[in-house]
Amino acid sequence: MRLPAWLKAPIRLPLAGWPLALFVAAFLLPGLFGHDPWKTEDAVGFGVVYQMLSSGDWLAPHLAGEPFFEDGPLYFWVAGGFVLALAGILPPHDAARLASALFILATLWFVRLAARELYGKREGDLSVLALMGCVGLLWHAHETTAETAMLAGLAAAYYGVAISHRKPLKSGICFGLGSAVAFLAKGLAALLQPLAAALLVLPLCASFRQRNFALSVGLGLAILAPLVLAWPWVLAARAPAYFEGWLAWQFIQVSHPPRLDSALEILKTLLWVAWPVWPLTAWATWEFRRQLREPGFAVPFVATIVSLVLLLFMGRPREMDMLALLVPLAIPAGVAAVGARRGAANALAWFAVMTFSLAAGYMWFMWLATLSGFPEPISKHAARLAPGFVMQIEWLPLVVALLLTGAGLVLVNRAERTTLRSLTFWAAGVTLVWGLATTLWLDWIDYSKSYRPVAQSLRKALPPKARCVESRGLGETQRAAFHYHAGLLTRRAEVHGPTDCPYLLVQSNTRDPAIEPAGGWRRVWEGSRPRDRERYRLYRRG
Repeated sequence: MRLPAWLKAPIRLPLAGWPLALFVAAFLLPGLFGHDPWKTEDAVGFGVVYQMLSSGDWLAPHLAGEPFFEDGPLYFWVAGGFVLALAGILPPHDAARLASALFILATLWFVRLAARELYGKREGDLSVLALMGCVGLLWHAHETTAETAMLAGLAAAYYGVAISHRKPLKSGICFGLGSAVAFLAKGLAALLQPLAAALLVLPLCASFRQRNFALSVGLGLAILAPLVLAWPWVLAARAPAYFEGWLAWQFIQVSHPPRLDSALEILKTLLWVAWPVWPLTAWATWEFRRQLREPGFAVPFVATIVSLVLLLFMGRPREMDMLALLVPLAIPAGVAAVGARRGAANALAWFAVMTFSLAAGYMWFMWLATLSGFPEPISKHAARLAPGFVMQIEWLPLVVALLLTGAGLVLVNRAERTTLRSLTFWAAGVTLVWGLATTLWLDWIDYSKSYRPVAQSLRKALPPKARCVESRGLGETQRAAFHYHAGLLTRRAEVHGPTDCPYLLVQSNTRDPAIEPAGGWRRVWEGSRPRDRERYRLYRRG
């Protein structure tokens, strides 16, 4: 039987049109559905959404009954909207994650538009693959986290700056709305980045020192101002105590003096969070160093510097705070891939194929061994990692895993031999490994990471009418999970001081010695997740 010609033809690179759309779908959809909220950001983010839905207070984000100042309300509004719209179709936590898919899709779209505007069509398509291949984005793109909305806002704002000298009306709308989305997602730190980038690009690039830029920025600020001021103004009027706490948090976040050890920690974390876009962009910056005053390089260069400086003033920023750098780093990554020397491009392509082939092969082998019990040492090792779990075949995830594996093999063997394979193979490898983890191994991961069993066990140990439980050492993730899975809101001793609650819930670590609380408490329950160092003990007074 002869294969059709389209099956034998080489795959043109970079991927564009419907092949690129399928690629993006394969990246976004696996991992969104079919599992409980996981530690840390996923559980915390959904905890805020669940608090909004259960309390009816959509104005001031709260987590498990306490004010939550770290994020703005926009992401949680969108996630809550998905939960309400898909009630009865998807579990609330699965529906909420669709907000992340929406915002990441918007991020990819605006990065593509910005790179196309600054460099060309194929460079724009490659920049999308570069962002999808970022190691630091992979996990967080599938969590219930406000950072995804921040990325979408920043990408739209930078796109607005990129086209300001040619399309002032469209530029102003994108810049204003994008900056407002970034602010309503993550607050002042996110807003400062596009504003500073738009200001600092003026002395660097002559193309922006013209009337169109002034018009676009003016329009953007006119759109931005009411959107930025509306929520804090209503918040100050209706929840003044919350507003004061939120405002203090915003300024504290960006007021730490820079320190050398913090800077070194940031750079060390960025080495893997921003891989592979940082080496590509670093190479492009050097290769085109004489063109840094041109729009194509001035916009992402200034945006990157602004984001880096802001990180220095955050004291010890989290890995999540560094995601903002991925957008300006990804925009020129496409042009770097096009201009990469053949030796370097082939080395990255070879590294991607070898790394992800071995990883994917290992995941298939371990899945088969765990499912069949052969080889016995391998299956026993998997059992030790998740004691009590029984691997079963889920046909839909298995079909998806087979399709992803087949697509990866076809791409590697049929892609035309150009320097563009490097970035394509890397993004494909990341997508394949993530897809296998969230299809073949999803139940196994969820078994170890879900708080549902321990929360439900705790709920059974409490009387149905128990309304007051004091807690000590309980983290944000655990408070969110116990609220969702057990309907339990605790009064934290760290915040409220000792209470007269008849029950006390203590979180500890297996590394620490178990110290029984003083004051006549009697232990009535103890629980943990499989192979987890966290231990939870419930005590009753008297």
